[in-house]
Amino acid sequence: MDIKGWILRLKLDRRSDTIKIGIVDISRRYREIGVYYTPQAYISGDREAVRRILRGFQDTILDVYTEEWRLPPWYDKPKEVYVARFDGINSYYRFLGFIRSRHLPEINLYNTVPMVPQRFLLEIEAPPSALIHIYRDGADIEARCLEDTEDLDYRPPPFKRILIRLYSWYGEVYNPWRERPERYIAVSEDGGVETRSLDILYDYIRELDPDVVEYTSPLIHKWLVRHNYIRRLLYGRGRAYIDYSSTVIEPHEYYGLIELSRISYTDIGRVSRYSIGKILTTIEAIEAVNRGMAVPEYRVDIERPKKLSKLYTVDRGGLYYIPKPGLYWNAAQCDFTSLYPNIIVKYNISNETVNRPGCSRYIDTPIGLHKICVDTRGIVPLALEKLIDRRTRLKDLARKTGDPVIDARQNAIKWILVACFGYLGYRNARFGKIEAYESVTAYARDILEKTVEIAKRRGLRVVHAIVDSIVVVGDGADRDDYIDFCREVSREIGIRMELDIHYKWLYLPRNNSRPPIAQSNRYYGVSYEGGLKVKGIEMVRRDTPPFIKEFQEKALNILAKASNEDEFTRYMEIVMNVYRGYKARIMNGDMDIRDMVITKRMLKKPYEYRGKSLFIDAAKRYGIKAGETIRFVVTSSGEAVPIEKWREGMGYSRDYYITRLKMSLRSLPIEYLKKPTPNMAIYAQHLGQEPSPT
Repeated sequence: MDIKGWILRLKLDRRSDTIKIGIVDISRRYREIGVYYTPQAYISGDREAVRRILRGFQDTILDVYTEEWRLPPWYDKPKEVYVARFDGINSYYRFLGFIRSRHLPEINLYNTVPMVPQRFLLEIEAPPSALIHIYRDGADIEARCLEDTEDLDYRPPPFKRILIRLYSWYGEVYNPWRERPERYIAVSEDGGVETRSLDILYDYIRELDPDVVEYTSPLIHKWLVRHNYIRRLLYGRGRAYIDYSSTVIEPHEYYGLIELSRISYTDIGRVSRYSIGKILTTIEAIEAVNRGMAVPEYRVDIERPKKLSKLYTVDRGGLYYIPKPGLYWNAAQCDFTSLYPNIIVKYNISNETVNRPGCSRYIDTPIGLHKICVDTRGIVPLALEKLIDRRTRLKDLARKTGDPVIDARQNAIKWILVACFGYLGYRNARFGKIEAYESVTAYARDILEKTVEIAKRRGLRVVHAIVDSIVVVGDGADRDDYIDFCREVSREIGIRMELDIHYKWLYLPRNNSRPPIAQSNRYYGVSYEGGLKVKGIEMVRRDTPPFIKEFQEKALNILAKASNEDEFTRYMEIVMNVYRGYKARIMNGDMDIRDMVITKRMLKKPYEYRGKSLFIDAAKRYGIKAGETIRFVVTSSGEAVPIEKWREGMGYSRDYYITRLKMSLRSLPIEYLKKPTPNMAIYAQHLGQEPSPT
């Protein structure tokens, strides 16, 4: 068998003890190859204990030998590790299950990550979603990648895709078990269909014969395949299934999943179900195994005890400057590119390099908290260095070409880089260590402090600074001045800083619980090009009713027209008129109930939440499960009801939604009203603010 194409999926077939490789060939036909695979288990520990356990599985072990691997936690001198090759996948997993269930302290398992499908692909050098040539002769299989995996502008695999969404009168249906959908919408690259008939949806799927089936909820797939004829159609051949509710990637960023699939040697369906942390661990594990460094089954380091005084010094997190609320003109927001990952790479921060015993060359972290060994490169910086370089080049290419496919790919890598710092401190991370986490934050604080000093040296006023970003204002400064500032910081710090946005105006809302200061994670502004940037306020929160998002969006688009403070004040008067209009519609009962929906995602089981809440009580009443996305309406009786259960006579709570509208007004610059007319004074008092002076 001789096939050129792209690996779509890998399935471990426990019945036949094979790996089934699903390939879309160059003519876009789906082909499948079953491969008999003999995985290896890596064990170390007490020699007699290891031999005794292996003897118990001798009927399923083909071969036992030893290899030299550098072992955690310090990966110093190579040591002998037993390698047992099993006669099949089932035998291998039975052995792992036995070891794990016994909790044997004298036995250590290694290299269970990368997992079997990824190890198989690594051995045959065939990354998924890349063009490969597979040749099979009897039981032997050979593969050759036909493209450079380092290439940025590769041809995406031509998988046929279909995105299936369900709708009812109130909008998209995430749980069709709760209420039957009224419409089915299926979208492919060549068109789509919208229908009320499941039979027409079936015909469209059959005609397209997709390789990849995408959903916005896992319950949609379960609901569709309960119909026997659809189940037979979908399961009639191998396909990849993507549930966008379980990944940070959005449907329009599908090609980001292709990128993650290639760099982690994980097929697209499986990688869509992985957490970002699991993808990161897989990439780090591949790096370790390629360098002869054994991957531990569990995290092996133990945090050293600390005195309270030292804990106070080291456990401080990133640096925040508490901003002063208000309106700022001609401001610039400058961001470090992947600050935390770059710190890890630049200073060689990894679990085996921080406070390493017997190190001959090391550097002290700021304030002398920890010592970082530089005798050898750590696993984490080695893995991240490649990701940073790839993302930087993809980001530059996306800016140059404007290609949304390339932008989706760089954005997918960004999510890994965002997670890498937190994963250093995660208790179950195989390559994590709390002292490494503390070292990164120490450098980050030091870098931001130096950046602030550079800004002051250039005569810039620091308005806000948070972890890896700084907002500055310079009297008479223009875009080139701010770019020069970023370049100077990049030179002195050694990590790239870029001008993220040049604001015509920037507004920092006051902290309602601490009025003299602003909230560090809530702000918005308009660039000189006219684009809005909004962080933290109701408009960008998932649990905000649509009418409030609409109100704030209208308000900001009105204010965006202002070019000076006088204009800003006049436009704020118009915003207040818009506010009054929404309030009147609520009071008169004129709102569309679909605009009153509050969306919540249950991260835990309802009874695991503490405290009282309208929505937690409703989740308990209606049997909402952990992981579900649920949409509520607060009825005229004050009860939260799932939108699927809402009926015409239930109405909505005027008091509740007017309160939410007032709260959203607090995020807007109401203090810039020109004069406190009687009505405006009342609104200001309702918000707990002083009216503007006459």
